[in-house]
Amino acid sequence: MTPKEIKKLAKKTQNVGGWFDVESALFIGSINQLQKDKNIVGDIYEIGVHFGKSAIFFNHLLKGSENLNVCDIFNNQHLNTSNSGFGNKDFFLQNMKTFGKKEVLILSECLSSSLTPEAIGKNYRMFHIDGGHTKEEALYDLHLATQCLHEKGIIIVDDPFRHDWPGVTEAIIEFLQNNSNFSAFAVGFNKLLIAKKEASQEYLTYLQNSVTREFYDLTYPYSFKRIKFVNRQMGCFFHLPQVNPKSLKYIVYKRIKKLQKRISIKADKK
Repeated sequence: MTPKEIKKLAKKTQNVGGWFDVESALFIGSINQLQKDKNIVGDIYEIGVHFGKSAIFFNHLLKGSENLNVCDIFNNQHLNTSNSGFGNKDFFLQNMKTFGKKEVLILSECLSSSLTPEAIGKNYRMFHIDGGHTKEEALYDLHLATQCLHEKGIIIVDDPFRHDWPGVTEAIIEFLQNNSNFSAFAVGFNKLLIAKKEASQEYLTYLQNSVTREFYDLTYPYSFKRIKFVNRQMGCFFHLPQVNPKSLKYIVYKRIKKLQKRISIKADKK
């Protein structure tokens, strides 16, 4: 998907309940483009779909025979011990029918701890983890993802460094310490991306390219830097502190964005 298509989809689904903003979509969309360029083919899996906001986006990333498969406890909220999200199967299916482009192939209505590679399949190029937020739940999901991942696939972890969900952070650190063949190669917009070491370097190099970030509108007021995390190099997107709305730089930035929007609207009308 192009940045323009991603933003258009985000606007269409803005009223779908959930926590998946357009910056997260552009971030993951940039990686999707590299996978497409490198002919990396595989299905996409998502643990924890809530009402389907992010699932709709992943659904639109599918190419050819690829499929989106998902897991959520949905209406069995008595199993939601960490109180992280409150999925609804009826809302999810309706939203996927309204905004999705392809039917979900495998829908597992259970705790992710019940899943096995044999049950859900392998060779996933993207594996999005947004299920239970305790350390044990997140750690199980990470290990499951490694067993189902394409050689150059990525694991996407939601809420990686939220102070209200420290269990997810604990799980990430323990996982990386015990799995030296995997690296967290990028973080930003409430998502942490993990891949096998060799592939992670390729992804990081791609994100370091300012042309990539500019094309996907991941520049000002955001910045990017390399940092060390669990003894690996990782790219970090962060919001520039104290952005002055009256500064010349910010005023010019806003005017350019406004002009780009007008051009885009005119192009859509033609």
